[in-house]
Amino acid sequence: MGAADMAVIDLDRDADLVSLVEAYQLRLNALADQAAAMIRDAFLSLPEVRDHLLADFIKEASMIVDAARLEGADLATGLVMELAGTMPKPVDLVFGAVDLDAPFLRTWHQLAEGQPFPDARLSGASEAERLGSNAAHDGANNRMAHTGLRVVGARRVLSPNACEWCQVVSVQRYRSVESASFGHGGAHNKKNCKCTAVAIYGKRDPGLTLNKRRYAELKASGGVKRVNEGIRAPKPSRSPQLPPGTDTTDPRVQRLLNLEF
Repeated sequence: MGAADMAVIDLDRDADLVSLVEAYQLRLNALADQAAAMIRDAFLSLPEVRDHLLADFIKEASMIVDAARLEGADLATGLVMELAGTMPKPVDLVFGAVDLDAPFLRTWHQLAEGQPFPDARLSGASEAERLGSNAAHDGANNRMAHTGLRVVGARRVLSPNACEWCQVVSVQRYRSVESASFGHGGAHNKKNCKCTAVAIYGKRDPGLTLNKRRYAELKASGGVKRVNEGIRAPKPSRSPQLPPGTDTTDPRVQRLLNLEF
C-alpha cells in the first residue's frame, strides 16, 4: 500500500471521526433535553409549590439527575474509545452538589417580587429544565476529563445554533476538557448552551474540523459579524453621581470623573 493510499485512509478516518463527534453531540443534547423535560414535568405536576412537597420533588429529581449523568458518561466513553483507539480506564466519577431546590426557590422569589403564580411557576420550571440539561453534560464532561489516557488538548465544539459567546470562546484550543467546558452550568447555561467539550488524542482533531464548518455556517448567517461588532463596540460608561455643590475642579474629583464604571 502506497503513501497515497494511506492518505486516503487517513482522510476517510478523519471524516468518520467528525461524523462521530457530530453524532455524539446530537445524542448528548437529546439526552439533556429528555432529562430537562422529565424534571420540568415533575415540577409542573405538583399541585402547589410549598415546603411539604419539596422533599418528594428532590427525591424524584435526584434520580433523574443521577441517571442523566450516568448516560452522559456512557456516551462520552463510547466517543473516547473511537478518538483514542483504546478503552478508557474505569474510574469512580465524583460530582458536585446540585441545587435541586432551585425550582422552588426561583418560584418563591418571583412570587415575592409580585409575579402571578402561573408565571412564577413557569420561571421555576425553567430552573428544573436547567437541572436536567446540566446533569447530562456534567456526566459527559466528567467522564471525558477522567479517562486515564493522555490528552493533548480539548475543543469547545459549537452547536449548529451556537450563541455568540460560544463563537468567541471556541476559536482556541484548550489544555483540558475542564477549561474547554467553562461556563457550562453557570449563568451562561441559561442561554440553553448546546456546545460540547471534546478531548483531543494524538494528532487528530475532529472538533476543529467541525468548528470550522459551523463557523462558516454562522458567518454566512451573519452571526459572526454580530459577534465582531459586539467586541469592537465601546463599553458604555456611567458618570459617577456627585453630590450637589461638589467642586469639579478639585484634582481628586477629576480623577474620579476620569475613571470608567
